[in-house]
Amino acid sequence: MRFCETRPARSKYVNDILDTINSGYNNHVMTIVSFFKNIFEKKLLYFFCLYFLTLFYVPLTEAKEKSSASQLDQVTLQLKWIHEFNFAGYYAAVEKGFYDEAGLDVKIKEGQPGMDFIDEVISGRAQYGVEMPELLIARNNGKPVVVLAAIFQHSPQIFLARADSGIKSPHNLIGKKVMWRFDSAAELRAMLVNENVSLDKVEFMELSWNINELIDGKVDAIHAYITDQPLSLEKAGVKSTILSPINYGIDFYGDCLFTSDSEISEHPERVKSFREASLRGWKYAMDNPEEIMDVIARKYKTKSTREYLQNEYEHISQLMLPNLVEIGHMNPGRWKHIGATFVKLGMLDPMYSIDGFLYDPDPQPDYTKIKKVVWILSTIISLISLCIFFLVIYNRRLNIAVRERTKHLSSEIAERKRMEEEITRHKAEFEAMFTAITDAIVFVDQYRRIIMVNPAFTKMLGYQQEELVEKTTKLIYANPEHYNKQGQIRFRPKAKIDNPVFENEYRRKDGTIFKGETLGVHVKDQNGNVIGFLGVIRDITDRKKAEENLIKFKKLDSVGVLAGGIAHDFNNILAAILGNINLALFDQSLDSSTRDLLSEAEKASLRAKKLTQQLLTFAKGGEPVKETASLESVIKESANFVLRGDKVACKFSFPDDLWLVDVDKGQLSQVIQNIVINASHAMPEGGEIVITCENVSTVDKKIISNQEDKKLVKISIKDTGIGIPEKLINKVFDPYFSTKREGSGLGLAICQSIINKHNGDIVVKSSSGAGTTFIIYLPASDKPFSPSSRIQSNDININRQAKILLMDDDEMVQNVAKAMLTKLGNTVVLAADGVEAVKCYQEAMNSDNPIQLVIMDLTIPGGMGGKEAVQNIHKLNPEAKVIVSSGYSNDPVMANFKKHGFCATIAKPFQLQDLSRVLSQVLG
Repeated sequence: MRFCETRPARSKYVNDILDTINSGYNNHVMTIVSFFKNIFEKKLLYFFCLYFLTLFYVPLTEAKEKSSASQLDQVTLQLKWIHEFNFAGYYAAVEKGFYDEAGLDVKIKEGQPGMDFIDEVISGRAQYGVEMPELLIARNNGKPVVVLAAIFQHSPQIFLARADSGIKSPHNLIGKKVMWRFDSAAELRAMLVNENVSLDKVEFMELSWNINELIDGKVDAIHAYITDQPLSLEKAGVKSTILSPINYGIDFYGDCLFTSDSEISEHPERVKSFREASLRGWKYAMDNPEEIMDVIARKYKTKSTREYLQNEYEHISQLMLPNLVEIGHMNPGRWKHIGATFVKLGMLDPMYSIDGFLYDPDPQPDYTKIKKVVWILSTIISLISLCIFFLVIYNRRLNIAVRERTKHLSSEIAERKRMEEEITRHKAEFEAMFTAITDAIVFVDQYRRIIMVNPAFTKMLGYQQEELVEKTTKLIYANPEHYNKQGQIRFRPKAKIDNPVFENEYRRKDGTIFKGETLGVHVKDQNGNVIGFLGVIRDITDRKKAEENLIKFKKLDSVGVLAGGIAHDFNNILAAILGNINLALFDQSLDSSTRDLLSEAEKASLRAKKLTQQLLTFAKGGEPVKETASLESVIKESANFVLRGDKVACKFSFPDDLWLVDVDKGQLSQVIQNIVINASHAMPEGGEIVITCENVSTVDKKIISNQEDKKLVKISIKDTGIGIPEKLINKVFDPYFSTKREGSGLGLAICQSIINKHNGDIVVKSSSGAGTTFIIYLPASDKPFSPSSRIQSNDININRQAKILLMDDDEMVQNVAKAMLTKLGNTVVLAADGVEAVKCYQEAMNSDNPIQLVIMDLTIPGGMGGKEAVQNIHKLNPEAKVIVSSGYSNDPVMANFKKHGFCATIAKPFQLQDLSRVLSQVLG
C-alpha cells in the first residue's frame, strides 16, 4: 500500500498490477516468475525481479492461503452406478483424507438407471462425474464437458451370453434376443459393425438391468460389465460366453472422470486438486484393495458381497493396468481413433474436434496482464541494471559455456526420456495384447525351450507358467512323431516355412488329448538368424467334430435320396408281384402244393415290402403319419414281438403319469425292434434287456445340444451284452456300417432318421464288455389321447357295384389293380396320367354312368400326377371322392392327404384285403 500512496495518480498499468495482486490466485506468482525467466537472459536481473515481486506478492498470497484454509470447498461427484469397487479410488480419496488435503469436501452420489450423468454435471447439480467415451460425442453436440482422466485403459463393456445359446462370436447374435442400453456402449456397436453384423438382423431390447432375464433364458445376450455380471451367471450355475470388443479390434477407454468448462474457468485450482487427489485415491485403492473393500462394505452399504468386490478388483486391475500405465493417462491420438470410430458409426460429424475436450493440468500461462506488469517493472529494472552492468559482462562467457553444456545435456536427457517412454509404451501394449488374446501363445528359443506363455495357453493346457518355463515343447505333444516332424520343419538352420499352419495332437496336464491348429513364425535377430519361435495354438476339437457331422449328414442325405428312388420303383414291381399272388390265392382250383408255394412267395413279397418301407423311412423327405399315443403299448408290443422264443429276457419300467407323444406307431415300432434285435444279437448266450421310460423337463446340453428346455419323454434301452468298442461308438449310426456279418448297416441309420423326423434325438452309451444303452428323447404331446377309430379288417367284400377310375403310369400296376377291383365287383376305367384321368372323369360326368371313385398314383414321371389332377377333378365336382396311392408311403402328401383334397390313402404294394378295406371306408 505504500506504493499506492507515493503515486496517487497511478497509471493504468499500475492499476492492473494491483488488480492482479489483489485477485489472490497463487498461480499468478509462478506465471510472472516464468515470464521473467523467459524474457531476461541475465540471472542477476531475473533474481532482482523475483525479489521485487516477493516484496509485494508473498504477504498477500500468505493472507489468501490463511483465509481459504479455514474452510473446505464442497463439491459433488456423480457416479454412473451404485456403490461398487468400480469407484474404489474415490472412496479411498475420501477415507485417506486426500480430498481434505486438497481443501475439498467431496460428496459421492450414486447413479440410477435412466439418469443422464452428463446433464447432472452441466446443470451444476454435480461438479464432477464418471462416464464412458461418449463424452466426446456430447462435447461436439454442444455440451461443455471436459475429460479429466481415463481411469480404465480398456472398456469394461461386453456382450454376455449363455454358453448354451450357441453364441460364440458376434455373427451368432443374428436372430437372437439381445438387451442393450441404446444410448451408450458405442464400442459394442462398433464391434458388430467391424464384424459386418447388420444391426437390423439382431432383435434388440431395452436393457432392464435385471441379470435374471439372461439367467432365466428370456433373452440370449445382454449388454453387461465384465467386472461383475459374468460372476452373477456363474453363481446361478449358468455357464457364459463373453464377447469383448477388444478381441475384435475395438479398444476404448472406460470410466472417464470429467467436469464442465464452467468448473475449469471458475475454479481451475480446485479442478487440478480434485483430479490429483482422485488419482492418488485410485493408486491407494489398487495397492490396498482389501482395506477399501472394508470401507465400501462398512460406509457405503454396497449390495455386492465380498466375493463380488474381489472379482471386480481383479477385473479392474486388468482394465487399468496400474503397473504398466500411469493411472488416468490419456493419449490424444487414441481419442482421435475413438472419434474416428464414432464417425464410422454415424454418431459423430466427420468435422468433429477435440479442442478443449482433453484437460491439461499444466496449461500455458496467460501473459496478457503480466506484460502490463512487466512494462512497469522494466522501468525500475533499467535503473538498477547500470549498477550490475559490469557484473553481467564478467559472467557472460561463463553463462554461454554453461548454456551450451546444459543444452547438450538437456537434449540427451530428452532423447533418453523419449526412448524410455516409447519402450514402456510398447511393452505395455505388447503385454496387454499378449494377455488379452484368447488363442494360446508360446515363445520358445532355438532349442525349443519354453520362454513365455500367455494366460490362454495355461488355461488350454492346464499348466501354470512356472511349470513350463525352461521345459521343451515335447511336454505338450501327444504324439512324439508330431514333435519330431515340427523340429525338422521349423527348427532346422535357416528353415523356411512355406505353410506356417499345421495340425497336431496336444496333451493337457490331466492327460486328455485334443487336436490343435498351430500357426508358427520365426523370431530372428538383426542378422536374420533364427533365435526363437512364436507359436499360436487353437483348439479345433469342436470344428473337427462339426466337419465330421457334416460329412455324415451329407452321406445320409445322398443315401436317402437313392433309397427313396429305389424303394418307389421296387414298390411298383412288388405291387404287380404281390397283387397277382394275392389274386391267385383266391383261385379255388389250386392244389395244396401250389397254394403253399404261392403263400411262401406272398410271405417273401411281404418281407420285401417291409424292406422297402424301411428304405422309404430312411429316405430324405419322408414324413411320419403321427397320432397321439402312449409309448407303453407300442414299446411292449414291439419288444415282445421280436423276442418271442428268444433266450433274452426283457423287463419294462413305465411311470403311471408317463406323458403322451405324437408319433407314427409303425415307425417307432421299427426303431424299438431294430434296437432290441441288435441287443439280442449282442447276447448270444442269453441276457437281459431293460427298457425304461421317464418324463424329463431338461437334458444335459453336453449330450443333447439341440433340445430346448421343454417337456420330453426319455426312452432307455439297456442290455448286458458285449458292448461297443470306443473307437466304433461314433460310427454306429452311419449307413452301411455294421459289425455283424449278416447285417445290412441300415438299421440304426434308419432309427436315427425316424427319430430325427419326430423332432427327437437318439444317443448311445457303451464300452467293451459293459453293455450298451440307447437313449431316445421324444417331445411330449400337448394333445389329449384319443383311441384310434380306424377299423382294421381282413374281410373281403365283393358285393359293391361301383365305377372306378384308376390312374397309374405303370402297366403292371394297372393290370393287377384292375384285376383286384374287378374281383371286388367293380367296373374299372384306366388312365395313364392326370390329363387323361381328368378327361375320362369329365366324359363320364356327361354320360348316364358317372365315375363314383377315383384312385390316383401320386407321382407320374414326366406327366401330371395325382396332387395336381385331384384339384382339377374337384373343379369339375367338389364332392368327388379321390384316393391317393403311391410307392412313396412316407411322402408328405400321404401323411397329410386331406389337406391336399384326397379322402383316403393306400400305399403300394397293396393286397386285396387292403383295397377292400379302403373301398369300404370311402364308399360305405
